[in-house]
Amino acid sequence: MILKGLIVSSLFILFANAEESSKLPKIRRLNHIPVKKALVGDNVKLSCVLPKSGDKRRLHEYTWSKDGRVLTKGAHYKIRRFTFLKIRSVKLSDSGKYKCVIKNSHGSDSLTTEVRVYSRSSQNVKCDLRFVDQRGSQVRVDIVGNYMDLDCAVHSCKDVSVTWFFNGKMLTSAKISKARRKKLSRNGQFLELWNLLPRDNGKYTCYVSNGDATISRTYSVKAIQVLRASPFLVSPKGNSTIYVKLGQNKTVECVAYAQRNMHFQLLRIIKNDSANGTDRLEVFQKPTQFSADFAFHADKGRRNRAVVQFNNITKKDLGLYTCMAGNSFGFSSVSFYLRQDPS
Repeated sequence: MILKGLIVSSLFILFANAEESSKLPKIRRLNHIPVKKALVGDNVKLSCVLPKSGDKRRLHEYTWSKDGRVLTKGAHYKIRRFTFLKIRSVKLSDSGKYKCVIKNSHGSDSLTTEVRVYSRSSQNVKCDLRFVDQRGSQVRVDIVGNYMDLDCAVHSCKDVSVTWFFNGKMLTSAKISKARRKKLSRNGQFLELWNLLPRDNGKYTCYVSNGDATISRTYSVKAIQVLRASPFLVSPKGNSTIYVKLGQNKTVECVAYAQRNMHFQLLRIIKNDSANGTDRLEVFQKPTQFSADFAFHADKGRRNRAVVQFNNITKKDLGLYTCMAGNSFGFSSVSFYLRQDPS
């Protein structure tokens, strides 16, 4: 009984602490830039967002300070509660550390951003620009009727402008508003596609600029009808070459989409070098064949993947592989080469 009482007491304390922690204010830190650079006369916007939670935000205090001095809104400072501080037409004296503090009866959270203001004659004020997600251009596949967002969020010490194109044509604000199923969020760095339709298929390209540099990324979007369809394989790319070093470990993923349950199979084509010989097809029957482990994973929703783990690669592991995915409606396949790194 004593042990049971201790367990109940511990659980009560654990849940009480968790509930108390959930009431603490939590500032959104996604894409936070710790240092912002600007030239004299620029406008600088510093984000400090408290996510909405019903009408509970009104119970919080929201303050901005510069180098310890509390700021008030006026001609020079524009403060939007729980969202941002905007400094209009910055001067050299506006350089410093700006701190946002959000408090409630349970505690506080804070976020600090350093602002560096340079004169127009300064030479070395270039600002780097890079995507938060470094995976590059991507293929995105989902089911008709679902939601998809395209991510072009960046790290930049200056404010950025974002322009989106669909199949080579600019997506203006008017076009996006008219489409209704498309929406820009987070200063245009995310393009949201609601209730996907086949006519949404195509290439979406974002161009992001901060005045010093411009970068771009392209998404290939495919909305598929899968209620009565075979799996759609999206990875690896067909006839792609994966270079490896002998003795190395390498993971390859075969990724497919389908509404129905599917089955993966990995095949290997063994080339015969003799004059009258024929190529031989080998099917992976067990993980110990060759030096590869072959495992299946069903992710959330309709995405399924087969993971091939090559361990301590030898020359006999090199060659042409085919990944097949099938269900009751049919199958699809994609091949890839495993080759020795020439370097």
